[in-house]
Amino acid sequence: AVFEAAGGFDVSTITGATALAAQPAETDEIVLSDAGTLKRLDIKHIQAVPMFCATSAGDQALSDNTWTKHNFNAEVFDTASGFDLANERWTPGVAGTYYIGCRASLKSDGGELDAVGAKFQFNGATPEPPNYFYNSYTAGTGPGEHEVHGGTIMVFDDDDYVELFVTINVGTGTPRTQQSWFWGYRLTGV
Repeated sequence: AVFEAAGGFDVSTITGATALAAQPAETDEIVLSDAGTLKRLDIKHIQAVPMFCATSAGDQALSDNTWTKHNFNAEVFDTASGFDLANERWTPGVAGTYYIGCRASLKSDGGELDAVGAKFQFNGATPEPPNYFYNSYTAGTGPGEHEVHGGTIMVFDDDDYVELFVTINVGTGTPRTQQSWFWGYRLTGV
């Protein structure tokens, strides 16, 4: 019997193959040519993962004019199970550059706000701006509720973590949270 050498695999072998019907999973791979050398690339390296989004139903009572860690009671999504509801913080588990954002909804349950703020704490400490967002009003003239929106870019090691802190200075009433959101995802190409 005579055996012939098997032909090599190249990209033309798969051209015209069946198209994917859904978004690839993080574990799927693509083949690409690097100056004529075929290489395998995991899809997760070009997707914005890991990512998370946590939300709160609100009504967390806060001390007036005091930075307090925001509590969250649900995850909208968490691709790498990095959000820790018990400790109210996110650890991505993968080193990289990440966009971190929030929409903190704050109120005074009996009156006006003088100021509201939100900040991200990185590994338990407040990093330099722009990770701090603050809205102030002339005393006694602010609305009874307000949202603080913010976002920044942070560089993480796999075991770094981020938390959201808020502050409310009330003219009257008790400071409280309303439904808020906290999210983050890895940036690709950086």
